[in-house]
Amino acid sequence: MSQVWLVLAVIAGVAVLALLHFMAAGLKDVTYIHDMRVKVATLRKERLDRLNALASKEIVEVGEVEEEEHKAAA
Repeated sequence: MSQVWLVLAVIAGVAVLALLHFMAAGLKDVTYIHDMRVKVATLRKERLDRLNALASKEIVEVGEVEEEEHKAAA
């Protein structure tokens, strides 16, 4: 009779360990997804800041040199 209780206790222990392992793996996945979302948001913000910085720079237009002026200068 005591062997039956011992087998049941071992099975219950393995079941609890399997449940804990499943929960830990799920939590790890959720944490990984959260970290990736934070990283993506940070990279998007940095990229937007760089693009805004480029857009705010003063644009300098360069005129074209006429063919005759170019030959005369040479």
